[in-house]
Amino acid sequence: MLRRRNPSRITAYLDSHSDWAVRMSARIFLTPRDISILIVLGEYGLLTSDVLHERFWAKSGPRACQQRLRLLTDQKLIRPMRAPIVTRPDRGGTAPLAYALAPIGADVCEEYTGIRPRRVVHDSLSPFTLRHRIDLVRVRLAWDLACGKAGLATTKWLLDSDPDPHASNAPAPAHRRLLSYNFLVNRQQISYRPDAVSLTFVPTEQGETPLVIAWELDRSTEGHKQVRAKLPGLTQFIDQRPYLRHFEDLPNVPARSIWVVQSRRRLAELQTVFAASPIAAAIRLAFLPTLCSGFSLRDKIWTDTSGQPRAILPSSASTG
Repeated sequence: MLRRRNPSRITAYLDSHSDWAVRMSARIFLTPRDISILIVLGEYGLLTSDVLHERFWAKSGPRACQQRLRLLTDQKLIRPMRAPIVTRPDRGGTAPLAYALAPIGADVCEEYTGIRPRRVVHDSLSPFTLRHRIDLVRVRLAWDLACGKAGLATTKWLLDSDPDPHASNAPAPAHRRLLSYNFLVNRQQISYRPDAVSLTFVPTEQGETPLVIAWELDRSTEGHKQVRAKLPGLTQFIDQRPYLRHFEDLPNVPARSIWVVQSRRRLAELQTVFAASPIAAAIRLAFLPTLCSGFSLRDKIWTDTSGQPRAILPSSASTG
């Protein structure tokens, strides 16, 4: 069993001692780096071993990273999962392991920080769900890196797996999710569930303005008819703006919808599907490998439904 400790005392000690280790059991000492790994996993939901190596062992070989992650796994602080596909399209070989925060790891985070992590994995994920979440994290990492290079404040993210604390008793599991929206239109129920919603404050000529994005990761598994079936819900999401309730003191700003696709062919197909939509002006599309290879917010890697390249921050610093 892991020993419980006073969170305020531990946090204060961590702040003033960067080179010490806290004994958590007879077999492991948790270092400040270990605690940081648990906190980061609780924020992103999961990260692959190559990302963790780059972030926490950049000056060391992969073996040190692998050994430490295995030790944290043995203590049931983190949960390893392997996607049955290659997560880097530009590289061959076996897909790296993905790691998520386990419930015991969440307990440790809460004791050290006083805050319960938002994203904890209690059960194994299906191959499809795991692949989807890995790609979603890749998009988020790329976006956050681009925002950091542009000097913008940290983006706030809400993910499709985040539970709604006010809907824990909802009969349908999908309705217990934070990003589950239901609209009544002409006596007909319409739903919409984006893969993620983000809030970034971007510079404009009038000063900073909030940019809300509803993210969709398209895996080319849905036909055109299924994609069109999502548009009524997306239209209500953009028109009624239910996302405003997630962000405190957010002005009544419209949202964009960004669809991230796996191939150029799929991008062209979705442009055709969305072109006649009444919300076509709010939709952008992006190619996943380009997005994840590193970009600037002033790069025109986004396309609108007419095929025109766009940038988030053109040289005029207005949103595109």
